[in-house]
This record gives sequence, C-alpha cells and structure tokens, in this order.
Amino acid sequence: MKPPKKILLVLGMSALFFLLWFTAYRLLAENQQPAHSEERGEKIQEQPTSIISGMVVPHHDIVRQRRTEFFTEIHKKFFAEENPKTVILISPNHFEQGRANIQTTNRVWHTDRGDISPAQSVINILVQNGIAIQEPESFIREHGITLILGNIRQTFPGATLVPIIVKRETTPAEIELLATTLNTVCASCLVIASVDFSHYQPAALANLHDQLSLRALQNRDRTLLFKHAEVDSPAALAFLAQWATLRNTYQFNTFDHTNSGVITGQPDTETTTHIFGWYQEGTATAPNKSVTFAVAGDMMFGRAIGHSYEKKGFTHLFDTIGNRVLWGVDAAFANLEGPTTAQKVAYDPKLMSLSFLFPKTSIDALSFLHLDGVSLANNHTLNNGSAGLRETRDLLQKSGISPIGDPSHVTDTSVTFFTGEGLRLAVVGVHALVDSSGTAPLIRKLKKDPGNRILIFPHWGTEYALTHSKTQEALAKQWIDAGADLIIGAHPHVIQDIGVYKGAPIVYSLGNFIFDQSFSQETQQGLIVTGSFTGDGLSLYLFPHRSTRYQPTLLRGEEKQTIIDRITKNIKPYLKQSDAGSFLFFPNR
Repeated sequence: MKPPKKILLVLGMSALFFLLWFTAYRLLAENQQPAHSEERGEKIQEQPTSIISGMVVPHHDIVRQRRTEFFTEIHKKFFAEENPKTVILISPNHFEQGRANIQTTNRVWHTDRGDISPAQSVINILVQNGIAIQEPESFIREHGITLILGNIRQTFPGATLVPIIVKRETTPAEIELLATTLNTVCASCLVIASVDFSHYQPAALANLHDQLSLRALQNRDRTLLFKHAEVDSPAALAFLAQWATLRNTYQFNTFDHTNSGVITGQPDTETTTHIFGWYQEGTATAPNKSVTFAVAGDMMFGRAIGHSYEKKGFTHLFDTIGNRVLWGVDAAFANLEGPTTAQKVAYDPKLMSLSFLFPKTSIDALSFLHLDGVSLANNHTLNNGSAGLRETRDLLQKSGISPIGDPSHVTDTSVTFFTGEGLRLAVVGVHALVDSSGTAPLIRKLKKDPGNRILIFPHWGTEYALTHSKTQEALAKQWIDAGADLIIGAHPHVIQDIGVYKGAPIVYSLGNFIFDQSFSQETQQGLIVTGSFTGDGLSLYLFPHRSTRYQPTLLRGEEKQTIIDRITKNIKPYLKQSDAGSFLFFPNR
C-alpha cells in the first residue's frame, strides 16, 4: 500500500528544509573562521591539538618538590583552560590489606588544600560489576594515595576522585577488565599512576632496571611490565599503559628520571628511583635499542644447604639480598650446579658428597629470584643420570625457567635467546671441561644475524684459583675471534680476574652464589654481573656479595671496592664513572 501524497509532500518539504538549514550553517561557520594571517596582518596563536590521557608520578617524598613542579607543568601544558572533571588515582596496595586484588572507597578526602569528593557514580559501577570492592580501611595508611592527594587538590580543584589500590598478585585479566570498564564510563578521566620504580638496589643497578621499565612504558607493553618491571606496582603501570592505548595516546614523554642515591650523594646505599612521565596524542615514542641481563654464579641446594633450608623454604636463602637484584632485566640467569627431582631427597650434613641432587621445591627459589634461565652445562648436571637430566629440564620448563646448554656437548640446542628492544641476547652454555668443540661454529652461525649479541657462559677453569688459566684464556680468544661479544664463566668457586681481548670482556669466574663451601673467605664471596647491550656498545656493572650462613648479601663501601679493584686492575681504561657509581664500558667493535 502506497503512503498518501500529502505525507510524501510533508516528508519532501522537511528534507528540503533540513538541506537548506545545513547549507546555511556550513556557510556561517566558514565565515566565522579567522582569516589567514597574511589577510589580517597578524599572527595566529595555534591551539595545541594533543591531549593527555594519563601520567605516572612517584609517591616517594624525597621528590615531593619535583612532583609539585611536574603537576604544575602538566596543568600549564594541558589544562590551562579547563581542569579534568574526574581523576583516577591508582596505587600499589603497599601493605597488602583488604580482601580483593582491586579495591576502592567512596570516602571524602580531606587535605590541607581542601576536600576532594569521590566520583560516586563511577565507583558504584566498579563495585556493582564486581571489578573492585570497597575497603575504606585499606586506604588509611596507603601513602601511594595520600601523598598524591595534595597535588591533585591544588592542581585540579573541583575534580572528583576514583581511588584504586591493587595488590601484587593482581592479574593482567583483572587490569584489562578494570581499564575497559572505566573507559566506557569515564573516558574523559585523567589517570594518575602513583608508582615508585626500582627499590633497595645500588643506584647503578637501579638505573639499569629502569631501562627496561621505561622501554615498556614507551611501548605500552603490559606483558613486559607484568613480568620484568622492577617497580612497586607492575599492575598499576600496566593499567596506565592500557589506558593510553584505549585513549589512542601513544606518545610517552619523560619529565624527569631521578634516583634517591644520586640525590643524596650515596649511590651505594639502598635506593629508590622515580620516573615522571605522561601519555599524549602523537607518534609512539621509539625506545633505544637495548637488551639487558643479570648473571649470578654457582648455585646448589643439596648437602648442608638442603639440610638447613628445605623445611623452612629455600627462598629464605635470600632474606638479606632480597629478590629484586636479578629482576628488572630481559635475561636473568645463573649456573645450577646439579639436577632436580620430584623424589624425596635425603641430606647428611656430615657427608660432603660430590654427587648432588636437589628437591623440586628448590625451583621455587629460582622463580622467587625472577630467574629466566639456568645453565645445565656443568659437571654435576648428570649426577642423577640421563633420566635425571630430562626430569630437571621438564621441571624447569614447567616453572617457566629455560634450561641453558648441555653437560656433554655444544650444538644448536645449547643456545637460549632472550629478546630485548631491537636486539637479542644469545646465551650459549658450554661445559668446557668436557667438550667445547662446537662452540666456535655455533658462534659464527649466530653472528650472521646482526641483531644478536652473543654471551658465552662456560664451565671452566681451576677450582679455587683466583686468576684465570692459560686454557681459559685460549678458549676465550678463540670464541671472541669467532664473534662472541661477552664471556662470563663459572666453576672455580671463587671470583677470578676480568680480561679484555679485541675489545670484548672476559669475566673468568663469578664464584659462588648459593653454595655450602664455607671453608674460606674466597669461596663465600661471589660476583653478580649485570649489563646492557645498546646501539653504542656494552656497559657492565659489577656487584660483589658475601655469604653468611649461606645467605648472600651485596657488599658496599670498602669491601666491595677492594674486590672490584682486584679483578679490574688489568682493564682500567674501560672503567668509567657516573653519579650512580663506576661501570665498565666497551664500545661496539
């Protein structure tokens, strides 16, 4: 049935009226546009087109003044005309309080600059959908929230607040749901991630860890943040990175990067680092090429160590050194001096057997340290036979730890790759006391890829000798001639000297990391080597440690310097100084 002609006429007249109105509106709008500067004879002030979605600020009060300056700069740059109506403030749950991984509260916040009201409707949606629960008491002592409130009230008066704290075990899925929900109900909100970066490490090591964290922020890489960032809340940073992606603000800008050890002039103490930055519209920030690593020496969990620590937990071996030293890098590994089994292991502390076997609970300690791999290319890996080697590899891989190398030979499977930013670290485990003949051919094959940086991790040398042998030196030169970029050795159970050949460093022996050889001072000392390959070359940082009751502690001051002076006495030209401490630098060859 056709519609009446009268209705068709009315519809046609309406469409014509709309067309005429729209044309007139467009013409009027065009006429109201400012003339070109050439026509008006004056300069036009261009308005900024970029917007900001979120920022990261430290709550560490040593940088309180710098934090205020940062807020002032952000306000001047982005909010001179209009403040954000709502701020989402996300912080670590430092004291792990409350029931849920993600918590919030609808309290009114009182500051010395005035009150801050809660964004009640947004908070209600998070609670009603089970994404967060209200836990007001968890916020009472949470300095990640309270220390930022004054800055928010002073800089953005009138803005309401969505306070969020997240526990350490908050999952990527929980963070994704939180971000996508808030993007639906509060898309114009400004996110502030209250996060301090590296904790408790000497300044040089802390700054190295921050290389990875900063790169992850530049790439908005939530996986890297969750797995490797040595910060007080990977989850809060992952939320910020996802928020930036959802808001199409890909450019990360850095306002400042500071270190408490440098600020106080005490770089060898336990420090905290701080990154001030924000996301805005624009081309994504391109990180510099780099791949970072940390390497520790010989580890064993049998004999007296198993007897002393299995029941209380092997993680207590690290009560003094903590679990952050080897965290915060692309590749963290050590030498695992023996096989692991799911079977029960018996210990006789009086019997110093040379056949090692560790319970599978020892792998918890490896995970606790954030190790990415362990070398099996040594003289104790086969102590439980070939079946024991297979079981060890299986247990490690199930825990996400890569077995590096083989105790019998060197083949293509002896290399393990760790990916950085535009560079890849190829770690080759070599039991040089048995057969290293396949090492040089493997190096030459790896060298064909210009993105590879090749680190050889050999088991070699003479036990308890403080200087390297001629055999070690000959092998090192052979491997460097083939294209190796760095050699770091194990097995002598003491720290040996460091050499250089054709511009490539050779750390002959790291000594013990976890071992029950308490019969001498030298066997209770060890060395952790960390570093970074970049487009310019290789930087190495040396951290001696000493064990007491088998527990390692980083050395500081004169005791640390005495060891560094001994092992670097023949390579002084490569030693460099910075505000964060000394390091070794080797330009690209």
